[in-house]
Amino acid sequence: MSLLPKKNDGTVDVKSMWEVKLLRGIALFFVYILLVMYVLASASTAWNWIQLKWYAGDFHTGNLAKTVPELIEQDKESLAMTLINAYPVEQTDEIVDILAPASKQLDARFFFSISNNYYQLGNVEEALFWHTLARFRLRYDAVRCNYELADMVSNDFLEFITNPDLLKQVEKSSDNINERLIWVLEWDEKYPAQNDPSYFCNYIRRLKGKKEVGVAEKDLWPNMHKLLRMNAQLFLHDAGEDIQLPETDANTDTGTDIETEGSE
Repeated sequence: MSLLPKKNDGTVDVKSMWEVKLLRGIALFFVYILLVMYVLASASTAWNWIQLKWYAGDFHTGNLAKTVPELIEQDKESLAMTLINAYPVEQTDEIVDILAPASKQLDARFFFSISNNYYQLGNVEEALFWHTLARFRLRYDAVRCNYELADMVSNDFLEFITNPDLLKQVEKSSDNINERLIWVLEWDEKYPAQNDPSYFCNYIRRLKGKKEVGVAEKDLWPNMHKLLRMNAQLFLHDAGEDIQLPETDANTDTGTDIETEGSE
């Protein structure tokens, strides 16, 4: 006697088989999961858009000078970056002019974004300058995380966030690194880095599974910044550039070995 479900005409009722019902249930389960993920992703995107509209209004670039510092003050750096990246790359020059004073509070992601934008616009030289500044700022972010291999993690982060074709240009352009580094030091002197590096320390925690990675005490930041600049100036001096070296200060040594792009 067959255990298979039968229709009235005696043929096998495939739809009523438990195996078919099980497979249908599994398929529906995954469909519902995908639907929930889509809804959550859409809700997140919609929420970000609502926030951007709240802060940016009509997305006029003139609003950036006020909006970006407000977002940073509210510890919403990622939202600030989302806002900046929402503007067309053709407005990069304007964005740079507006946000230059606020760049002291912006982390390395801003400078990488500007660098990528210039490369997308076909301005390779400008992209290389901003990439060097981005690396300088990323190094400063990295050394303020209490993780001894933070500089190595920064190299992985750099490759992840930089346009791949621009990275190839960086490798080919090592000859004029001195000119770019001098420009970086001039920019950093005018707009010294004062941003919070927590985003990068969090990145290390997620990437390496190191829950204990934290941010260095804030009173150590000025000395770390001085040491970073000093290493860059020493590199330029050793390369034969006519640059005035800073006076040595015993209080400047934080015990952290900081490398610049040209010294790697």
